[in-house]
Parts: sequence; structure tokens; C-alpha cells
Amino acid sequence: MKKTKLFVMWFHADSNHYSYRYVGVATSSSPNRIFTFIDAFQPDEIPSLDINLYEDKRDEIVNGVYFVRSFNNQYVGISKLTEDYLNTTGITSRIGEPREGYAIFYKNNRYYMMTSHLTGWAPNVGELFISDKDSLDGAKWISLGNPTGSSTTFNSQSTFVLPYPSTKNPGTFFYIYMGDRWDAPHLLNTTYIWLPFTFNSDTNVTLEWNDKWALSDY
Repeated sequence: MKKTKLFVMWFHADSNHYSYRYVGVATSSSPNRIFTFIDAFQPDEIPSLDINLYEDKRDEIVNGVYFVRSFNNQYVGISKLTEDYLNTTGITSRIGEPREGYAIFYKNNRYYMMTSHLTGWAPNVGELFISDKDSLDGAKWISLGNPTGSSTTFNSQSTFVLPYPSTKNPGTFFYIYMGDRWDAPHLLNTTYIWLPFTFNSDTNVTLEWNDKWALSDY
């Protein structure tokens, strides 16, 4: 981050039986050097399971970084990070149902969040949410259902959505779904899929399977 000129890593810190439900934080002067462990704790004093971070960046300006987590597999809680990125400042928004695999992105003055249900390492039905306002502070989330039409989200779990500059429509972006294909218990064999979203409208969003596609197609 610019303020401290340090790279900050957040990670799930736990026992083999998920009894701690902590988040670990570490820092380094470079992403390819040794990270120094800072702390392990429960942000906002809430036990955390599946986690992710989202940098709210628009026009090269970072409006904040947000921590997204599962509270004991009961609901999704979103908190803004402190200015040094080492802690949180309290829950600003939540989804009142258990979800994981959070991938937040911003389009047309709204936030979207691609999620999965909870079935261990097994793939399941994905679910896309849209925010009701142009802010993650106090936002309510509305389900748009499963954009894939696949009961296993094409055998994947959402991990990130990448906005990418459009070739066909310069000055705009298209959005790439990135999903993990877990191979439990052989997790080192995990592979990935990348697929482009189609926005028929702000609330009519689909994610179709493509055996092959190119960035230049969009």
C-alpha cells in the first residue's frame, strides 16, 4: 500500500479442525521477499472462515479496501480495512445467508458479488448478487440467481472477477469470471477456468460456457 510502502497479506489462520477461525496478517517490502507475521485475530471480533479482499478502485483512485468473510458459515460480512490495511473498522454490509467464494466487482454504479454455496470442496450452484447503491457502506444485496445455468458452475468455485479493457468497444471493460476447479484431496492438482460475463442489462447477467475464446472477441 502507498501509505506504508508495504505489501500486506491476509490469510486464513486456523487449526486442522477449524477451531481458531482466525485471520493472519503479514507484511513485506516486496511481494517476492519474506513476509513478516504481524498478528492472527478475529476481525471485528467475529470468527472467520472463507475470506477474500476487494480493492475498491475506480479511475486509478482507491476508495478503500474491504475484507469479506463467512461468519461461522452463518452470513457474509463485509468490513472496510483501516488505512494501514492491518485491521478492520467494523461491518459495513452483509448478506444474511451462508455463502463463500466471494468475487466482488463494480459496473455501472453498482457492485456485484459472485458467490458459491457451501458444499465443502465439491462444486455447487453459483449465485450472483447486486448492490442497491453506489457504495459498500450500508449496501443491501439483491440476488440475481445463478448466471451459469449449471448446477456445478461448470465444476468451479468463484475466486475473482477481472475487469479487462474491451477491444471491440474502446474505453469500456468486459468482465472475466475466474473459478477454481478444486481437486480434493489432491489440491495441488487444482485447475482454473476463465469465462466472460454477458450483461444483457444491469440485472440480466449470464455466464455461458465457451470451449475456446480470446480477449480480442470482446
